[in-house]
Amino acid sequence: MLQRAVLVPWLALCLVAGCGTPSASRSADRDRLSAIPQIYVAAFEGLKVALEAGEDETARGIAAQIRGRLALRQDPPVGAVDLLAGFDRILTGRALIGGAELWLEIRPRPDSHLGGVWLHGRSAHLAGIVLRPGAATLEWQRRTLLPDGRDLLNAKTLPLAGIMPVELTQEAAGIMCLDTYDRRISAGALAVNDRWILHLRSGSVDADGGTFPAMKLSVRAAQRVELASVLPPEALDPGLLAEAARKPGISIPALLERTVRILPRDRGAALDALVPLVEIWTAEQISCLVPSLRWLSGDSGPGADPLAWRDWLRAWAAKRASIGTLDILDF
Repeated sequence: MLQRAVLVPWLALCLVAGCGTPSASRSADRDRLSAIPQIYVAAFEGLKVALEAGEDETARGIAAQIRGRLALRQDPPVGAVDLLAGFDRILTGRALIGGAELWLEIRPRPDSHLGGVWLHGRSAHLAGIVLRPGAATLEWQRRTLLPDGRDLLNAKTLPLAGIMPVELTQEAAGIMCLDTYDRRISAGALAVNDRWILHLRSGSVDADGGTFPAMKLSVRAAQRVELASVLPPEALDPGLLAEAARKPGISIPALLERTVRILPRDRGAALDALVPLVEIWTAEQISCLVPSLRWLSGDSGPGADPLAWRDWLRAWAAKRASIGTLDILDF
């Protein structure tokens, strides 16, 4: 039998995430809410809706109102007290996870062609936290660019049997090496872009002597570009690509040699500089930029259609303007 300390947060979690089919979930919700006095049902339903919408501040306000109403009673109903405690644990877990940061880093091994994929993290919580993730998968995406503009995308997913508990403090630190890979590029390739993504399933987090649900764990991906040995290793200013694109008769290989030397963090600025050109250029002129646009954006959706890329850039620029900044990928 499950102990009450485990059962209560599990019940609340089911209210938030749903259990089984939608109809079964709604039936289970009704059963759980029917076990508490009717005067509290509407408030708990509102709490559930706020949590599902990710509106944690609203959820905390509703929880505080329920807590205040329960405190006014000499003998508060046990079912409502327990259910509120479960929701409180979920909110605490969300706050702890929201104050934590996890990211991947690629570290080239000295005097070796291998690279290590490291997990890093830190927590804003003063006393630190211990994160216990559930199952995890590590995804590797490699985009290989050829001098003629063709690119090849390979991907593989590596299941991780289990990640050990992760201790996070306010100091950023490398936690563990998740995998190693061969950084070398294929003969004849101009460059490769390696991107690693870690998917963590829900788990739990320990803090201040308690254990709380840890859901929606997010890890920032890592990315690294390897250049062909014939290319200069120095990074290129993103504005120089648009400057080169204006030159009559410039070749696709010449544009790509400049494109791959733009740092991942500067790709957004490079696209910014190309927007006014693409807006007024003919489809034939834009065609020369299509391989560069694919590399800079990381998106192959528009394919080889230059006018589709014009539409893509318009939408991207509008979204970027609406929120101030926009990362193409989570570099």
